[in-house]
Amino acid sequence: MLVADSALYSADNLADMGQLRWITRVPLSLGAAKTLVRQFPSEALSESPLEGYRLGSVCSTYGGIKQQWVVVENQARIESDRHQIDKQVAKQLKLAQKQLRALCQIDFRCEADALGQTQTLASTWSYHTLTDIEVVEHRHYNRPGRPPKGVQPKLTYRIQGIVVSDPVAIEQAQRRAGRFILATNVVDDPDVTPQSIFHDYKGQQAPERGFSILKTPQCIAALATIMGLSLMVYTLAQRQLRTALARVNETLPDQRRRPTRTPTLRWIFQCFQAIHLVWIQGQRHISNLTPQRRKILQFLGTPCQKYYLLS
Repeated sequence: MLVADSALYSADNLADMGQLRWITRVPLSLGAAKTLVRQFPSEALSESPLEGYRLGSVCSTYGGIKQQWVVVENQARIESDRHQIDKQVAKQLKLAQKQLRALCQIDFRCEADALGQTQTLASTWSYHTLTDIEVVEHRHYNRPGRPPKGVQPKLTYRIQGIVVSDPVAIEQAQRRAGRFILATNVVDDPDVTPQSIFHDYKGQQAPERGFSILKTPQCIAALATIMGLSLMVYTLAQRQLRTALARVNETLPDQRRRPTRTPTLRWIFQCFQAIHLVWIQGQRHISNLTPQRRKILQFLGTPCQKYYLLS
């Protein structure tokens, strides 16, 4: 069973995996996933063997593949997620009020234009809406100062309203707090239950925590030391090869099969691909040791020749 995070979950990736059995997290950027975590009823969630989690499942089809989706609710994350939602609501309220003030200063040619622009603006808000919407007439002249006699003022329309919280949207967002979705393409196996899916997914966290050591300063310093030593060995071996070639006025073919006295060790490594140690009737042999590879080994010294059973 392949277990992966939400980066794997796309229609193309799921199709490429074919018959491979997998479990992965569903990104909440998908409309169906966002709707499910918001609307899945709390009473349909059951307690998980792992304390602090509740699970529920539904059938789904994404990318043409029949799946089982498991809604997971993490009790420990609910409060922190709801706190973040409250912060977003307060932040977006200030932004919505600022946008409304700017809209109220715009002159529209007719009431329909004013109302249409108002509805368009309100549709961009996640947690707020408008109330007490009113279109008022606004008469003014095209130039400042005292209006000349006989000139009629220009009639335009302006919008007025109040930004208020949308309790339904906020309540749906709060129901989404602490929830995420796991998906698997195994739908006909009675042994693959929401509990087993969640258990297998949580099992990947152990190796992930192990890999986190790679980010510690001590591990980074150790890796840098190893890389430095590897670079030193690489440079010394390349220098030895080039010095030996120059000493006997000999060349080797480069990537374009042109003779050179300064080959890179990276190219030499590529030349030695597809060489294997094989046992034939109890005897060791090196396969694919061509004349060109034997020639290269002559300039790399006795230790390398012994490694390839030449001395």
